[in-house]
Amino acid sequence: MKSHSTLCIIVLFLFSCGPTKQKEELINTKASIPETFDIAGKNLKVITTMLNRHDSTTSLLYGNEIAYRSAMQHLKKPSPGEKFTLVTWKQQSDKHWFGANIPGDLLAVEILEVGNNQQKTEIHYKKLLGKSLTPVTDTLGASNRVNFIISQEASLTP
Repeated sequence: MKSHSTLCIIVLFLFSCGPTKQKEELINTKASIPETFDIAGKNLKVITTMLNRHDSTTSLLYGNEIAYRSAMQHLKKPSPGEKFTLVTWKQQSDKHWFGANIPGDLLAVEILEVGNNQQKTEIHYKKLLGKSLTPVTDTLGASNRVNFIISQEASLTP
């Protein structure tokens, strides 16, 4: 009995030890948003997450306090002062967890801001592509994207 217990401890010890992972292997730097965008400094809250299995993308919708409250109250009409940021990544396999997908290459950052100019609501939308955050000048389909972003409801969290 004693030798059986000793053998189990030795086997556990041998298989539990392994090389220490490098920081680059533990942090998904491929999916990071460039520091020049300073998403942390914008004081945004996560409103919801989206997975598109057809396009193999993962998206996070962030918003300022006003946008977050509107999403929590299921308001579909834009309110002055709302600021949304939708970040979309291509999915990649997680090499640390079999069968899981995690964000990979940054595909786009969409920014939507709602202003108020003389009793008229103004919506400013821009789309930035890739890690370089290259602005898109083609506005075809922008109104559909604006409606999509504004229509998102907040995910319920405990």
